[in-house]
Amino acid sequence: MNKHITKSHHSIQLASAIFAGLLISLPTMLQSAQAQQQTVNRPGSKINPCPSIFYEEPHNNRVPVPQGCPANAFTNRINSSSSPSSTYNSNTGITNTEINPSSSQIQQGVGGEAPNSNSMTQSSTSQITVVPTNRYNNAVAAVSPTNGRVSILLINQTNAPIIYQAIGDTQQRILPGRSQITLQNLHTPANVNFYRQDRGLLMATPRSSRQGTLQLTLQETTDFAMDKTSLRIENNGAVYLN
Repeated sequence: MNKHITKSHHSIQLASAIFAGLLISLPTMLQSAQAQQQTVNRPGSKINPCPSIFYEEPHNNRVPVPQGCPANAFTNRINSSSSPSSTYNSNTGITNTEINPSSSQIQQGVGGEAPNSNSMTQSSTSQITVVPTNRYNNAVAAVSPTNGRVSILLINQTNAPIIYQAIGDTQQRILPGRSQITLQNLHTPANVNFYRQDRGLLMATPRSSRQGTLQLTLQETTDFAMDKTSLRIENNGAVYLN
């Protein structure tokens, strides 16, 4: 009987010691948890600078990556665009271009503009590359050349300036938003390259307006499949877009 009482007394003493130890260590545990929470919620805690949303559709093909992040499809497309003098730098978030407006007078006659032109002549440190004929799709229109020459009425229906060049006839020039220009007496085959200065998408609609003249209307689009940057007129008057 005395052994049973002694054993129970020892159990009570052991439980009391454990409970007292928990009471002593409880404040320390609470302080540690509070310190960890403050560390997690600290305003200067590190945040992912390159969230995955920039690499998921539709942002992957529509939005440039934040400064310093790996390039997504949109950034790569800007860097490999048709103008060799323009690149998008993801480290600075700036599109660099070597195209600068020139103060030289607008040429008239072959490859020049009509007298009522609103366009601005500009120079460039590099020429736009002529797109090989085999990269064009089927003919989308036709025009009747006059003595091997054609004229193109270029209509900009966007609010953004458009950079254009008739290869072999003009330098790179700027067509302001909501304006038009006539490229006169271009030799066939004629190649004209164009793109929006803000790198937006362009839909090009060609239409034969009168003998020897092609009307090319440029409009904004959000459809990548409709985006065009080059026009070619063959010797027989067939019109191709790329």
